[in-house]
Amino acid sequence: LLWELSARGRHALVNLIVASQYVRGAHPILRSNVTSWICFQPRNEKEAQAIAEEHSAAYGLNKTKNILRAATKLPHGFLYINSAAPIGQRFWRNFEEAIG
Repeated sequence: LLWELSARGRHALVNLIVASQYVRGAHPILRSNVTSWICFQPRNEKEAQAIAEEHSAAYGLNKTKNILRAATKLPHGFLYINSAAPIGQRFWRNFEEAIG
């Protein structure tokens, strides 16, 4: 149901906030319509891989995984991803520092 709302609701200016412990737990249509992501330290390498695969178009898989690790290595650290921004401004550490 959420994926339908994300696909059809965007024309009606609908905004959604979705929290998920697993990237791949969300429907692919929902994931493709998300413009802002907040990623905390992944629980395991498989989840880090999934996050990196979703966002590797700009820098490639390995560099994207390194960006994720760098942003989330400190306590309470997170990676903010703005998918709609230009490549040099997509990845942010805690909304404070552009990385990548």
